[in-house]
Amino acid sequence: MARGSRVVRVMCMAGQTNRLAFRGAVVTVAGKSRCGLLGREERQPCDGHAHHDPEPDPRGADRHGRMVLSPPMRRETVRDIVLYPLLTVVLGAAANLLPSRHLPWWGHGQLPPTVGTDFQWIDVASAETLRETLPSAVFLDARDPKQFLESHVPGAVPLSYSELNSQLTEALLDRLHRADAVILVGETEEADVEQLLAQELRLRGLAPPHIVQGGFPAWQAAGLAVERGRP
Repeated sequence: MARGSRVVRVMCMAGQTNRLAFRGAVVTVAGKSRCGLLGREERQPCDGHAHHDPEPDPRGADRHGRMVLSPPMRRETVRDIVLYPLLTVVLGAAANLLPSRHLPWWGHGQLPPTVGTDFQWIDVASAETLRETLPSAVFLDARDPKQFLESHVPGAVPLSYSELNSQLTEALLDRLHRADAVILVGETEEADVEQLLAQELRLRGLAPPHIVQGGFPAWQAAGLAVERGRP
């Protein structure tokens, strides 16, 4: 080290000598005198060949802070943007080909069933009142056939949404048109199947049917009359 120079920390990492020099510092490296700048780091490998930091970007931009997509990555991104929506449409259409999963509003210009337009809610007490006071009121049981055989509302007619085309005969449809009230009884509180069934009846010209809130379990819990077997 030359006389009058300041002490400079020298470290060797990964086969290189890293030296942080200060303004005015003069050192002798590999037989040559060098003067560093304040805050500037000089690197040189242990074999004696010096490497200097690259000049800063004159535009002041951080070159390492940019994310540049390579052509293959750009092609994959465009492919994903086009492929995933198309795949969603294809799978949705294919799912509706399954009879048990068919959604009537998919691809048919229909909307999901709505209260007031396709059906009306009714509690079990009011439904029982309609049954007692309106002789022509018709109860439709939308549950599984086995459940219907075990127990159902007296005089109810089984009508499954999945078997609608075969069970909704012309005679039954004519009876529903002449009925003072049509009441649907299902299995669950959500009454999803009953709502779809009510919408199908509306499309056949019926007034919005009533759906019993709570379904047949609510009817039983209220202690109302039931019967077994076929109607």
